[in-house]
Amino acid sequence: MIYSTGTISLNGNVATGNGSNWTDSAAQVRAGQTLIILSSPVQIFQISAVNSATQLTVTPAASLAVSGQKYGILVSDAMTVDGLAQSMSQLIQEYDENIGAWETFALTSAAQDITVTINGQQVTIPSVGKLKSDIGKKAAAGENNDITSLSGLKTALSVGQGGTGGKDAQTARNNLELGGDSAPTFSGLSLKTSTSASGILYQEFAIGTTKFRSRSYTERRSDGSNFWTWALANRNNTETYFSFRDDGQLMLSRCMNLGAPVATDWSTLLNNANAPGLFFEARQDNGGASALGSLNFSYLHSGGYKLTTALAMVGRGTSQWASTVMVQGGDGGSAATRYWVFDPVSGDLSNSGGGGWGGSYIFQKAANSDATIKHDIEYNDGQQSYENIKLLKPCTFVYNNDSLNRVRRGIIAQDALREIDREYVKLIPAAPKFDESGNRIDEDDTLALDNNVIMMDTALALNYLIKQFEQAQQEITSLRRELDALKSKE
Repeated sequence: MIYSTGTISLNGNVATGNGSNWTDSAAQVRAGQTLIILSSPVQIFQISAVNSATQLTVTPAASLAVSGQKYGILVSDAMTVDGLAQSMSQLIQEYDENIGAWETFALTSAAQDITVTINGQQVTIPSVGKLKSDIGKKAAAGENNDITSLSGLKTALSVGQGGTGGKDAQTARNNLELGGDSAPTFSGLSLKTSTSASGILYQEFAIGTTKFRSRSYTERRSDGSNFWTWALANRNNTETYFSFRDDGQLMLSRCMNLGAPVATDWSTLLNNANAPGLFFEARQDNGGASALGSLNFSYLHSGGYKLTTALAMVGRGTSQWASTVMVQGGDGGSAATRYWVFDPVSGDLSNSGGGGWGGSYIFQKAANSDATIKHDIEYNDGQQSYENIKLLKPCTFVYNNDSLNRVRRGIIAQDALREIDREYVKLIPAAPKFDESGNRIDEDDTLALDNNVIMMDTALALNYLIKQFEQAQQEITSLRRELDALKSKE
């Protein structure tokens, strides 16, 4: 019989198998057998030792290393008497090695493990005596009246088994969904009484000797209305009430008031004291780019056209003041949007539209020209304004968002900025927009013409031309007189 499973590699006296199992008892590979490697040329060796399922020691040492070659091991040497005797001797040896172990497995009453050899592999199994001992310690099916302790449990009983599933208090609370040490959580909590104020829930905490408390409850008042009320004890140890009526009305005793603000005291209004009005408390925006304190209004009629208006503060980075922004959205902004931006520093009001409400504008301001607010006043003839107006590049154009494609006349803001005077243009900030994740996605800023500056340059240029025209008229009149004098002498 020849064993040839897998392939073989040989280097010196060490042969390494790939896919072989030379220690399998059924293979009957052992020392003294002949190993033939089908290389070119063919090499023949004698096995000195079977080291493992994939390693042999052979002799003599290989003169030529081989890798991944087919091979054959003559495990029975053509069934000679010597080969048969060796095979029988190996089988008897394996039988003798295992028969004692299997006898111990079956007959011993001791709780011990037995090691036997199966197909050349050593396997450790519990004896029958150990199996009986272990089974005797198990709880039987059905009722058990002899269990006095569960201290040996390595796994806690689950909630479904009547336990908590935890070995400590915190894990038990978590599994029972009761929250942390002092903050139990319930999926539902019902507090019922037969009185007019039912379900009272008290809360109290203390800082030193000072205690703070509140209570919440549902009630039916004398007018028959149902309320959920939260009573908060204030610093004077009296209660402030916050009530929600069953028709949706919110009643706050101090924080929300209706009526006009005190006209003589804006400081009170700006500092959210006792002035009437609706207040949103500021919170810190670390990135300086969010929209805070939005106040929303919506309008919708039977024909649709839902218009929503939101008033908010929008950051412009952490190195400057925020802007106040009013946003109008048609159908939640999906149809069209218009942004009105109020700049507290420059006093500018600009707006930009999107969707069906195209167009970006900045509103002109009436500049204060009083002499008492100016310095370094120098009068001139207005020629610089005249030169500026001459540099204008008249053109015609069509606005991108004009569905009627109307041709208009005017100038381009970028031309005026580059070639005349930067004061001719004003920046219209891009509308502060946000994506679904709250990230700023503002579009590019645009330029507008400052009509105040252009108007003043136009007026001064006209003033300059009038003076030039009048001077020319005077010179023409003088020339005519001289001409008439010459003609009279002829």
